[in-house]
Amino acid sequence: MKRIIILILCSFSALAQNPIQGSILGRGKPYKDKIALRWNTNNYQVFKQLTQDGVWIDRMILNANNQVEGKDWTRITAQPVKAKSLAEMERIATVKDTALAIVAEGLYGKSEYPSDLSLMDRIKYQDMERENKHLIVTLYTSINREAALYAGLGFEDAISVDPNKNYVYRITPVKPDGVPGTLITGYIYVAGRDVNVNPEYRGLDTKAGEQAIVLRWPKSESPFTGYFIERSEDKKKFSRIHQNVYLPNIEVDSSSQDTFYYYYDSVANYKPYYYRLIGINAFGEHHLYADTVRGMAEDFTPVTPPTFELEKNGEKLSFTWKKPEEKDLKGYYILTGKTPSANEVLITKTMLNPDVTQYTHTIDNSISAAYYRLMLTDTVGNISYSNPVYMFEPDETPPAPPTGLTGKIDTSGIVTLNWNLDHNEAALRGYKVYIANQGDHQFTPVSNIVADTTYSFPISLETLTRKVWIQVVAIDGSFNHSKPSKTLILDRPDQIPPITPQILNYTNDKNGISLSWSNSKSSDFKENILYKRSEGETQWAEIFKSNKVYNYLDKDVKPGAQYEYTLRAIDSSGLYSDYAFPIAIRTSFQNSTETLNLTGTYVAAKKWVTLKWTASKKEVDYFILYKDEGQGLTMYKSLPASTLSFEEEGTGLPKGKYALKVKYKDLQESDLFICK
Repeated sequence: MKRIIILILCSFSALAQNPIQGSILGRGKPYKDKIALRWNTNNYQVFKQLTQDGVWIDRMILNANNQVEGKDWTRITAQPVKAKSLAEMERIATVKDTALAIVAEGLYGKSEYPSDLSLMDRIKYQDMERENKHLIVTLYTSINREAALYAGLGFEDAISVDPNKNYVYRITPVKPDGVPGTLITGYIYVAGRDVNVNPEYRGLDTKAGEQAIVLRWPKSESPFTGYFIERSEDKKKFSRIHQNVYLPNIEVDSSSQDTFYYYYDSVANYKPYYYRLIGINAFGEHHLYADTVRGMAEDFTPVTPPTFELEKNGEKLSFTWKKPEEKDLKGYYILTGKTPSANEVLITKTMLNPDVTQYTHTIDNSISAAYYRLMLTDTVGNISYSNPVYMFEPDETPPAPPTGLTGKIDTSGIVTLNWNLDHNEAALRGYKVYIANQGDHQFTPVSNIVADTTYSFPISLETLTRKVWIQVVAIDGSFNHSKPSKTLILDRPDQIPPITPQILNYTNDKNGISLSWSNSKSSDFKENILYKRSEGETQWAEIFKSNKVYNYLDKDVKPGAQYEYTLRAIDSSGLYSDYAFPIAIRTSFQNSTETLNLTGTYVAAKKWVTLKWTASKKEVDYFILYKDEGQGLTMYKSLPASTLSFEEEGTGLPKGKYALKVKYKDLQESDLFICK
């Protein structure tokens, strides 16, 4: 027992670290003499707290200028709005009042659990049940006014609505902090002008199905929770298909991933019907869609083909089959051709009666081989085909090699081939496709007998072999194989990027920065690209590319600046290698050759030193003033770029006691100018 208690305490401790909370969300609708409110919580775990403890409702009115009338909030509920008791619900619930009965069960119904459940399994079952009850109550209070009011999830504010004003409601939980969590106050904004809004809803249409009519309407144009669907045979008298409200959000007919709601009406084929849609919103209002649409179910299923059999006796061919059971069979045709898909020639010029189950055909002496199939059609034009049967005279002459072989390989590695049909061959069983990784390698088959003149198959792209060699062989009725077609050579789409080049060496001198790099070993190498960026930059700039030169002198550098360089290779398919590991290089500082005339004067009576210098011809960043205070010239002050003079108290002549250095915008610096 102690272990169980400790486990439960640990679980509660974990929950306490992740507090449960839910927000109150709602909407409102204005009428001339009232404003209807509906609300709920977005967390089923605090739903019971919301309905049992209830909420307070306060109202704020905003005038036409969106300013508050009177005091900020006015409480409009004398008592908390909460769910009625089970006894009160049972007093008004009737057999036909399905929504209220379901809501009462969702709020007060008791559940039984298997006796052999463990404690943790029981907790899981209870949590799952709370979630399901919250969903059910939410759905049915969203389509029924009385259910919402009795569940404590609705309120009607008796007020004369002014279209020029707006109304704000505050829904405050009586117990914001309770068991098991926290409820957060919600707000509902209602525009008075909406009292005159009467929206029109459209979008209902139909699609024919097999013994069914599919109705659909757009979710984006359907602000409703439930629907009634009405059907008519004459477009005049409509009746509801079902007495209960259709809830598409919990029906298997409607996918949550789709942009439409669906309803499948099972009806007889080829009988037209008319449909209307009525949406039910959260306030229990019924809105009739403007569309009245026509639909009709159709037969899309062809007759099941029987086994087709052939017996040859000289020039006579006897075909036999069994009559299918379908009652909508209209008749048969017999087709012949050079391939198993035999559909080139009709040997029965007129349709055979549905009761016919055999047919005799006399062949021409020139025909040594052919395929035959039975084609069945039903009363609405659906067609099906039987198995092919093959007639041939044994021979040892192989067919001609296939011609016109073409093909392509897509980026996913699917090879698609096409070739010409040999119209001179009496009958072909089909073709076989062979491939090899090199022209002098053994070709291996990648297909069984292909009845068509097109074929697709996958190949690997993760290989160093860039090409694939393909041949096609024709096979006749006697299983004679032709010689291979002309070899088709296709390039595999390149999926492997080139090898990354590496920077091998560099020099950094007065001429600039010189770099050299490795040569690519990739067979489909196209060129190397050299990139550069300055210190602090994040984007690389292309400065050079070549497929033959493996070095570069970068003269576009500034003294004392840091640059980074990297490389990438690109192949003939446009694939890039990874970036090479970047190398950072800082250039050396260079002194300017500029000369500034620094002069100084000293007024002994005032003990005042004045320094002056000429303006620089280059763009100055700042000046550094040096002064000898007994230990030689050392840095003394930094002066702005616009400065051309300096004054301070002194004890003697400034000659040799002051000096000036210029720092330029291009990162160069001057020599030290000594005061004369």
